[in-house]
Amino acid sequence: MIIATRDELIIDDVLTYHQKAIPLLLMIVGSVVLSFHHMSKVSAPASFAIEKKGLNVIPTHQAVIDGMLSLKNDKIAQSIPNLSREIFILGRNSRPDAQALDSQVLLALRCSQEKVLVANGEQVYLALEEGLEGSWRFSNEPTSLSFCPFILDRNSVLLDVSMHIAPSENQIAVDEKMQFIIKDREATVDAKAEKSQSMSLCIKPLKEAVYLGRDLFLENYGAKNTNCNKLEVTYLDQRESYFLSKDDYLLWNGSSWNAIDIEESDANKPLAQVTNISARSMDLTIWDSSGFHPVRIKLTAPPSIKPNYQLEELFFQTKMRTAKQISCRLGNKRMLIKSGDWLLKEEDTWRHLRKLDEIDDFIAGKLKGELLIFDGLSKSEGQWILTAHLFDSMRTAMQEFQFPIAADKHTDDHIKRR
Repeated sequence: MIIATRDELIIDDVLTYHQKAIPLLLMIVGSVVLSFHHMSKVSAPASFAIEKKGLNVIPTHQAVIDGMLSLKNDKIAQSIPNLSREIFILGRNSRPDAQALDSQVLLALRCSQEKVLVANGEQVYLALEEGLEGSWRFSNEPTSLSFCPFILDRNSVLLDVSMHIAPSENQIAVDEKMQFIIKDREATVDAKAEKSQSMSLCIKPLKEAVYLGRDLFLENYGAKNTNCNKLEVTYLDQRESYFLSKDDYLLWNGSSWNAIDIEESDANKPLAQVTNISARSMDLTIWDSSGFHPVRIKLTAPPSIKPNYQLEELFFQTKMRTAKQISCRLGNKRMLIKSGDWLLKEEDTWRHLRKLDEIDDFIAGKLKGELLIFDGLSKSEGQWILTAHLFDSMRTAMQEFQFPIAADKHTDDHIKRR
């Protein structure tokens, strides 16, 4: 009789358990494999899904594929990079007379600083820079990543980005589109444009121009809707005056600036625009023919000094002649003045402006000096009142005169009879 020890019985039990369990495990694995083979032939949604039956959660075949029985997936899935962080506008044709569909934009890459000049809507290819992760370069050959720039307005460009990658052993197929908007970076003065010889010739007169603010003479005596903001520009020994409002335009003719309507512009010549204006300052933007490098200039008006004549300094020995005419001494000269007369002071001497060419020259700013306009005589409560306006030589300050004039009985009776 052989009696087994306690340890020998335990070993025997373990061996018996494994002999029975291993075949059972092999059967389970085999059945699962057969089930997987059968399920793979049945169509199912690509996304992960589960079905609930009672309290049990039963995974679909896709869950099984993604689970413990699926093979590890080494394929790479790429996505479109955020090009708004990589591409910026270096220059674009922002001229007001540029047609958007015919415009070009100068783009640059932040990392490589590479530049490319492209037309509106033209396709541009990008490739990764070798050895530099995340650094892009422009490519002359088609690549999987491309974009088309579309100009939205004078300050922004839409990038329509596409990525197309064919499927391969290590790459999942990609066919994506995305859009980004990039903004133009504003600059106060563009040194590159200013250094250009052709541009410096037209920029210099405007940089040295004098903005005089509102022309009070035109504001009070000019036609309605007259531009009253006065800019004086000097060309060699000649000085020109321009009366401008916001969004008015000047076109360079090779030697001077001409005020134009935008429809009269020439895309091959420098163009200037009044972009902002107030009583104290004027902002100008100047473009070359490419429109890529605008130069911005701010002109500030000098302080104006209001005329401060005393009445007795201006008019001496004033007498009424008729209901529309008086006689008086202006300075050292006795004059007859009637309603509507203009008198110009030159070198301490007053004289009438009667010739049409002189009047035109004064309005245009070619003829300068203090101007006295005799508005006329009116009667109030039995008293004759003279009204006149005096303008300084810059026409940015004005002084109004209203004072009574005595009329003897004979003159008054004569006026009544007439």
